[in-house]
Amino acid sequence: MRRRIILAGFAIFAMFFGSGNIVFPLSLGRVSGDMWAFAMSGFFLTAVLVPFLGLMAIVLLKGDSKKFFNIITLSAEYLGSKMGIKNQLPSMIGSKLSAALQLFIISLIGPFGVIPRCISVSYGSYKYVDTALPEYIFAGIFIIVLLLLTFRQDKIIPIIGKFLTPIKFSLILLLIILGLYWAPSTNLPPCNAFNSFSSGAMNGYNTMDLTAAIFFAAAIMSFFRNTTKNTSENLLKDGFAACVIGAGILSAIYICFMYLGTKYANLICNAPEVEILPIIAQHALGPAASVAFSLTIVFSCLTTSVALTICWMDTLKSLNILENTPYFIKLIISLAISYFIAVFLGFGKILGIMGPILQYIYPVLILMTIAHIFREYSRTIQS
Repeated sequence: MRRRIILAGFAIFAMFFGSGNIVFPLSLGRVSGDMWAFAMSGFFLTAVLVPFLGLMAIVLLKGDSKKFFNIITLSAEYLGSKMGIKNQLPSMIGSKLSAALQLFIISLIGPFGVIPRCISVSYGSYKYVDTALPEYIFAGIFIIVLLLLTFRQDKIIPIIGKFLTPIKFSLILLLIILGLYWAPSTNLPPCNAFNSFSSGAMNGYNTMDLTAAIFFAAAIMSFFRNTTKNTSENLLKDGFAACVIGAGILSAIYICFMYLGTKYANLICNAPEVEILPIIAQHALGPAASVAFSLTIVFSCLTTSVALTICWMDTLKSLNILENTPYFIKLIISLAISYFIAVFLGFGKILGIMGPILQYIYPVLILMTIAHIFREYSRTIQS
């Protein structure tokens, strides 16, 4: 059982560590100067602690992400009763709003937002070592591989935990060790602590990890439920342990990446965000190694895209959207949407569209997360 927990913990790390999780810590490091620790604190708050709370909320809900959004229905029913409305109208409105919010968020972190962003970051990294391949061809290859990996949705955690994560984690760890060893001497410029903290917190928002946590935790709990015969109490403990492992690995790598960005600030000061890691890899390991680590970024983004695609497909099923359409057809339509958004918008425009939306959505999701944690924890203590 301990092996399954570790496997799930590493799967959590692999699912989260995609496009924004690579780009933002490095980019923050290069502009934070001597206040990089304050930037890391802000980033930790919104990119680790808040998503961890989201993971725990879904664990306490026993993996039912749909129930997470049902708090809107409960709130509508409560308001209806206070207003003296005795029919089913408040419940009906609440359930519709709940389903709409769930669909909107998974769309944002799925084919309409984060998956295209992963494709754009992957191409930006790959372009650093091969400028001849057009983006539309690269994106097509990425989508075909993603289609092959997500055709069997029941294999998501074993595929990510057993096969994709070890390669990804080993290459990232090697880059961190050698990158820090060969890091140039840098005089860190003075920066403002508050501005660094605020910038870190805002970039943590942009990872969108709380929104992803709501759906990733459901996949993790489904994995435990399908592979063990444990009691409900043990499932909660296993889910909590896996979340702690995943959050711990993410925190350690974020710290290392931000420090790398700080140490290489002079070298990467004018580099596009998607090319920062390949530049560091080339400096630390030579031109040949930069090819390998450009592919590591592609691999990381692909892993996250696999997890998000499965979560998107599961949500369509749970909400009975296109219920008479075969799974494979829905999958092709979804990936086609990701392809066209990635090719025609790119990383910068996608981020520009998603940023303002997140500023309004995140506070609402944080309040919902905290409400569920208190509600479910109180129930657990009373029982």
